[in-house]
This record gives sequence, C-alpha cells and structure tokens, in this order.
Amino acid sequence: LGALSSLEFLNLFGNQLMGTIPAELGVLSLQFLGLDRNQLTGTIPAELGALSSLGELSLGGNQLMGTIPAELGVLSLQFLGLDRNQLTGTIPAELGAFSSLETLWLEFNNLSGSMPQDVCNLRTTNGGLLSSLFADCKSEVVCTCCTFCI
Repeated sequence: LGALSSLEFLNLFGNQLMGTIPAELGVLSLQFLGLDRNQLTGTIPAELGALSSLGELSLGGNQLMGTIPAELGVLSLQFLGLDRNQLTGTIPAELGAFSSLETLWLEFNNLSGSMPQDVCNLRTTNGGLLSSLFADCKSEVVCTCCTFCI
C-alpha cells in the first residue's frame, strides 16, 4: 500500500479484513480512510497522524485495542469514527485541536476519565462545528458536552 503515493480515497468498509492497520498508510496522500466494520486488531498506528490531507478517518466496528494516539490531533479532520472497538485509556486533549471537526464517535469502547475541555470547546468555538459527539458517558467517560451518551 505504501507504493500508492497518489491514492486519495480508500474505503474498505465491511470486507471482513483481519490483521492490523498497516503503518505504511501514513505515507499516502489520503483524504478519506474507511476501514470500519471489519475484524481489524492491534492498535491505531501513530503514523496515521502524518496523513496531512486526511479529512475523514473511520475505524469503527473493529477490534482495535490500546489508546487513541495523540498524534491524530495534528490532522484536519471533519469526521473521526473510533466507535465500537476495544480502545482504553483517556481521550487525548490533542483531539481538541481539530478546528474543523464536525463528528466525533467514541462510543462502545473502554475509555475512561473525562472528555477533555478542549474537545468540549469545539462545540462552541469556530461556529460550533462539532455537532455530533458520542461517548460512553453514562458509565465510563464523564462528559458534560456530549450530544449522545451510551
């Protein structure tokens, strides 16, 4: 995959893919990466933070583990879907740097702690673009700004 340097759109939704997410994806020029609803395992590669043109990252509905890489906070995402995995740890405050983020789905994971204030601020700053913020805030994540709590 790393040799496909001009690839901009990769959608492998619902293909029953197994294995880990290749770190080599981080060298591509992707604007959209959709790997949701597969059987991917392992961690989210920090190298995905190098996808400077990426606008949408959809990794929901897999079996991904570990923490959310803070390196994702440097992206200019409009959509980040990490729901329905086995992610642990706290939600990185770096996700609050997404000035154009409209949708953030973190529900059905094993995340803990509080939703960072920088993420909550995205609901009111820059015209309040973040209109869809989902988390496990009925049991695991304290979130006063979420639009939907599981």
